[in-house]
Amino acid sequence: MGEGATFGVMLRRYRIAAGLSQEALGEQAGLTAQAISALERGLRRVPYRDTVTMLAAALALSAGESAALEATITRRRGPIISRPLQPLRLLPVAPTPLLGREAEIAAVLTLLHRADVRLLTLTGAGGVGKTRLALVVAQTITPMFAHGVCCVGLAPVAAAADVTGTIARAIGVRESANRSVVESITGYLHDKQLLLVLDNCEHVLTAMPAIATLLAACPRLKVLATSRAALHLRGEQRYPVPPLALPGPATIASAEDLAPYAATALFVARAQAVAPDFAPGREEAIAIATICRRLDGLPLAIELAAARSTLLPPLELLARLERRLPLLTDGPDDLPERHRTLHATLTWSYELLPDAAQAVFRQLAVFSGGCTLVAAEAVGALAVAGGPTVLDLVGVLVDHSLAVRESGHTTRFAFLETVREFAQTQLVQCGEAEAARARHARYFLALAEAAEPALWGGSEQRGWLERLAEDHDNLRAALTWAIGGGDAELGLRLVIPLGWFWFVRGHVAEGRQWLEQALAATPTASAAVRAPALNHLGGLAIQQGDHVGAALLLEESLMLFRSLGDARWIAFTLFRLGQAVRYQGDWQRALTLFEESLTLSARWGEGAIGFRGLALVHLGMLLMDRGDHRRCTGLMEEALALGLQREDRVAIGSALIGQGWIALYSDNGRAETLLDEALTLFRELEHYNGTADALIGLGWVHLHRGDYTHGEALFRECLAVSYAHGGYAHVADNLAGLGAAAAQGGETVRAAQLFGAAERLREIAGPSFYPSGAIYECQLAVTRVQLDEAAWEAAWTRGRNLRLERVVSDVEEESARG
Repeated sequence: MGEGATFGVMLRRYRIAAGLSQEALGEQAGLTAQAISALERGLRRVPYRDTVTMLAAALALSAGESAALEATITRRRGPIISRPLQPLRLLPVAPTPLLGREAEIAAVLTLLHRADVRLLTLTGAGGVGKTRLALVVAQTITPMFAHGVCCVGLAPVAAAADVTGTIARAIGVRESANRSVVESITGYLHDKQLLLVLDNCEHVLTAMPAIATLLAACPRLKVLATSRAALHLRGEQRYPVPPLALPGPATIASAEDLAPYAATALFVARAQAVAPDFAPGREEAIAIATICRRLDGLPLAIELAAARSTLLPPLELLARLERRLPLLTDGPDDLPERHRTLHATLTWSYELLPDAAQAVFRQLAVFSGGCTLVAAEAVGALAVAGGPTVLDLVGVLVDHSLAVRESGHTTRFAFLETVREFAQTQLVQCGEAEAARARHARYFLALAEAAEPALWGGSEQRGWLERLAEDHDNLRAALTWAIGGGDAELGLRLVIPLGWFWFVRGHVAEGRQWLEQALAATPTASAAVRAPALNHLGGLAIQQGDHVGAALLLEESLMLFRSLGDARWIAFTLFRLGQAVRYQGDWQRALTLFEESLTLSARWGEGAIGFRGLALVHLGMLLMDRGDHRRCTGLMEEALALGLQREDRVAIGSALIGQGWIALYSDNGRAETLLDEALTLFRELEHYNGTADALIGLGWVHLHRGDYTHGEALFRECLAVSYAHGGYAHVADNLAGLGAAAAQGGETVRAAQLFGAAERLREIAGPSFYPSGAIYECQLAVTRVQLDEAAWEAAWTRGRNLRLERVVSDVEEESARG
């Protein structure tokens, strides 16, 4: 391109070489032709990083060409602007130190420090220690990455299609209605310097091209993967993780000779962990060295063997291994050698178990992400009827290092993933798989149905939400089996209580997908199960801004509930339908629906209190939007009283927000207190809608008192949450608030642009329940007065025409510049 070429000159040359007009390039890059012209003429001297990324993608530039284009900015105008964020450091802590991996750690660190290594895959047999090595390396290299390190365990992911969603949740990116999960992740990571650790990729290799897409779009992202098989992506650097160092056949003459070798040192350390007085003599030391060699130096196999030290001394352990290994290593020729070796080790450990413990070991293979003891008993009890208790047998599995005890909301037990795969094989070979999966699905259906009454609201809601969150992977596994042909009717019954969980915790896209699949798999289902599933599907559609689709689903649900005569569900469906039509701008029908819903709910009695409180809030906000503040005040007071009576945190929080809005123009201090309290409640519940509502209210409180800096900060915080979550009515409210803050701060052109963007989005997503009131109208009018007509129209139109992702990106860039 020539030394000294400017960004504009290089951009024009690349465009012409690609055979694109300014209009065509702008369309492909998401920019206007005027923006392309300004960049080429040098009128815009420092483009944002996402602008450069989009241009490079639209022009199909090579990595070298992209780097050359960016270099013109760095050389002449300083670094491309990027926004600093708090570093991620989401790494599990290993329960024991890593022994004998100094050389491997150094080699992997050297590779990760190389600029040309963007994807590094640690390959090797199951149980060789890939995960442990990756975690230690990640802990060591964290300071190298400005935005931190995030570890994503893919072992519980059942389907390749769920990989990107799992990554998104791990890094804090919420699902979006108008773009794919990959686009959401790249939009978040495109300018960040971060190490993403992907653990256990081998069963989701078909999802790995998405990782290549992330790397192409995020130039400062690096990926450290662990997998039994290579990912087969361009640019992949592989590092085969070797077994632990082993002594030769005639090397060990005493116990002291074991320490220099990682394999034998690991055996001794783990044996002493279960038997503190373990002190091998010469003969035992020779036996330990032989055992480790027989196990090929695989850490998992050695740990399983060492755990037997409480029952068998090394010489007896070796004798058992000697009798079994020749048979067990001679597996099918079409299996990789590493599978046959580990299978032999696990089979040997499995056959040391009593028959009853073997039976429970097989049954527990159906659990994904571990289980509670109660769940283990529900699934495994039939296998040991009349024998030892499941509690006793799970204890045997823990003692044999085949299961691990985990601490959380409740005590849980889990398998290492390699062990679980082996247990699943045994389950299938014994012909027990379908029966065990059916018991597993029935247990989690019973659990979800037990949670459902509390999920409507009340003091127990939070505890049940946490309980379901702990078993989300098991619930997914149950749905996969049921909807996939095991018992479709059970799957449809299961999605009904989970509809509440997905709604409150923000699993919007996933929940909608499960509900659609369950309904499609049960076309002849009864109205009693079809109607609530349609209701929850409509509620999630509202969350995604699909108000027309939501109304259609809710109309069908309402028709079915009316045929059933179910007053409770009729009232709730009327309430949700009122929300859908309100967001479409039909406030008169929404008012009628809300009032009918409240009239019906009065017949419920005690169980209706929490719902009535929530419905009163929404009706009150609708009336406030129409100017009826007196009636609104009475409804909010009634809602708060009902919420307090029921100890319903959602109803209480919603009422506090409503009262905060009422107090905004009469008692600003009280408004802040009420909204702060609501924000605390909703954050504790991890209730995304309530959190956004409270943040918006607080933003307007600060604008009302003239503190536009604090108000702007709250709107920015809420914008990030709402946009990631797909709450587009909230996004519009935040853009309006940011426009008002900019106007108060004297940035009139920027304010007009934000006002234009907000109004355009409101036309698409519908109005919010929380009116911005006089402050917004006042700032809008002041801004128009301060700008001449041409300047106002230009800024307003620019805001309306910008893509939403660009508007949000610009807000984040401005925040980064401070």
